[in-house]
Amino acid sequence: MIVHGWSAVLSHLHRDWPRFRREIGIASELAARHRFPVWIAITGVYRGLLKVSDGAVQEGLAECSRSVDEIERLAYRTMRTRSLLLLAQAYGLADRPAEGLDIIDKAIKTFGRHGELWTESEIYRVQGELLLKTGPEATESAMSALQKAVGIANSRGTPAYERRATMSLVRARVERGELQQARNILRTLMQNWIDDPHSAEWKEADALSRTTLNPQS
Repeated sequence: MIVHGWSAVLSHLHRDWPRFRREIGIASELAARHRFPVWIAITGVYRGLLKVSDGAVQEGLAECSRSVDEIERLAYRTMRTRSLLLLAQAYGLADRPAEGLDIIDKAIKTFGRHGELWTESEIYRVQGELLLKTGPEATESAMSALQKAVGIANSRGTPAYERRATMSLVRARVERGELQQARNILRTLMQNWIDDPHSAEWKEADALSRTTLNPQS
């Protein structure tokens, strides 16, 4: 069960959606069958997020929130901040960014205490994306958060998170009509992309470079 559980977590991080759906289903079933409370809670967070993305918004938010509270109650430090991030993303998918930002504020206050420093760049990336959803008045704050996410990931030597934050920044530039700035950022990113050319981020970057950010298109 633990193998399938961590496989689900990793496939979500790598945005391997077919594998993620398969593994989280298996892990959730095994956790329930063997009454493993930590993994019931962890898989519940991911199951809730999936439900929101599939359109079952209220049911998904309820399961995600309930599972986050259970992780907190169980004091499972490894996933405390990560679960808050997932809940914030669920609120973003549900077009309720203000509530997602409240969750991000909690994550910012707690991540260092729980030894989850690896989540810091993701916290600010998600914060930036949620701020963009709140309206144009928050655009500058959103761009600052995304830039901060890129800088943190770079300083910590976590290229996967740096690429993810950079792609969020590129999308934000595109949405603002700042195509030349977006092209420059994307060009630098792709030139320094040294691994995993089949990842979701690479496919998105390649598609943008060939379409929206192609100077000849």
